[in-house]
Amino acid sequence: MHIIIPGQTRSKKNSKVIAFRWGNKKRVPFLTSSAIYHSWAASAISWIKKEKYPAWGGDYPLEVKFFLFRKDRTKWDIDNVFCGALDILQQTGIIEDDSASHVIPIFSGWAIDRQNPRVELMLCKPTKTYYREDLYVDNLKKKKGKP
Repeated sequence: MHIIIPGQTRSKKNSKVIAFRWGNKKRVPFLTSSAIYHSWAASAISWIKKEKYPAWGGDYPLEVKFFLFRKDRTKWDIDNVFCGALDILQQTGIIEDDSASHVIPIFSGWAIDRQNPRVELMLCKPTKTYYREDLYVDNLKKKKGKP
């Protein structure tokens, strides 16, 4: 399944701001993502609902391949792109969960597109096994005769 989320992806975790809420008759501070992230996320959710992308119908885990079209060469972190986009997929019901047991994120590359920045996602069955039971520490101890 091919999904396009328009706009420059935004960091969910690197642009935290302090906000306040009321609790027990006093203001309580808490951290939240920036207004820029919330705006991008709302736009992405709206877009996905408008395009009527279906929920993933296959088994889990699934591979989610990310290809980014950035508006410029500004420095950015790959994991921030994964985090925000996967949260959007979960919030819109396309995937059940964005945990490691459900999703295998794969970075497929990036390019510059100043007029149409976006992230293109390809959801598909895994092409290989990513969890290695033979490398599980308890199994290695048993093989060597340790308790």
